[in-house]
Amino acid sequence: MHLIETLQVRPYRVSDRAAAIEAFSHLTLPEQEEGLKGFALLEDRTLKNDLCIILRWQPRTMYAGKSPLGLQLAAGFSRFGSIYHVVWSDTLVTPPDQIPEEHIPLSKSQRHQEEG
Repeated sequence: MHLIETLQVRPYRVSDRAAAIEAFSHLTLPEQEEGLKGFALLEDRTLKNDLCIILRWQPRTMYAGKSPLGLQLAAGFSRFGSIYHVVWSDTLVTPPDQIPEEHIPLSKSQRHQEEG
């Protein structure tokens, strides 16, 4: 089972978004965090304001819920905006080439092309 911890940051202002990105750029991977595979900062392509910090954990990570590192990041980044902190684990993993086509959602334009 893989664990992904997400911290969605909804900045209060545009300047807070820029400050959050700047703060993230100075983060380094903590050596003492056993099981941490990596972390990344994502931006919402729709809202353009929201950011999301992703922590990827090895399968046998000892945390049952939110990690101390995740809680520390949530506290630190809360000065830039509201935080939505969640830990995800995989329930079912299917290789992409084994997903039946009827289970892959079509975009509106693709549905329109098929109907037309």
